[in-house]
Amino acid sequence: MGVGHAGLVQLCRFLNMKPLTHTSYSKHTHAICEGIKVVVTRMLDDAATIVRRVYRDIDSSIGHDDTITLTVSYDGSWMTRGHKSQYGIGCISEVITGLVIDLQHPTLRQVHCSLQGMVCDARARVQPELRGASGGMEVKAAQLLSTRSTDRYFRYTTIHSDGDARTFTRLTNSRVYGDVKLQNEEWVNHVAKCLNTALRKLASSGKKAGVTLGGHGFGKLTGGK
Repeated sequence: MGVGHAGLVQLCRFLNMKPLTHTSYSKHTHAICEGIKVVVTRMLDDAATIVRRVYRDIDSSIGHDDTITLTVSYDGSWMTRGHKSQYGIGCISEVITGLVIDLQHPTLRQVHCSLQGMVCDARARVQPELRGASGGMEVKAAQLLSTRSTDRYFRYTTIHSDGDARTFTRLTNSRVYGDVKLQNEEWVNHVAKCLNTALRKLASSGKKAGVTLGGHGFGKLTGGK
């Protein structure tokens, strides 16, 4: 549901049901979280194995323990829109296979669990995991993902992104791969969106000025979809 124990209590109240106690809810949440971690780790390992096999099929000179240079796509998504989200996720996808090979879940808040380190309760302390503004989570996640890529024998040297220059600038300045230079390539759909926005603004300004751009017949520029 994504609304926590308080939301579950509210739902049970509407359904005339007895809700789980906070301790039981936390135990179940912890068990689900641990199960998800196991599944995600297995899936990412399988994806990395497939990517390595594909690149070795392309270039037979690549050894089992050689670090492979990849072209990847990176983007982030957040729990809420705007610049106030506390939680997000950053994903790295390899472009040939389209597989997600690594991900990072940055947060500005992290709950430290009490009760023998297993169950989170209302008394748990909260402290920041990443410092700074919400907008910096995507940049920080990209840096963490790139830094640990060598542990998987990969290097993300060409990055397809949505045009956010801060991410590429941070990776370049931090020299995650030493003297190896990075390349940034924008997505075609991002360029198309920028062009679409510019044309719509042009059509809107022309309409206000009483000017029809592109003539009055087929091919004229309008603000319609």
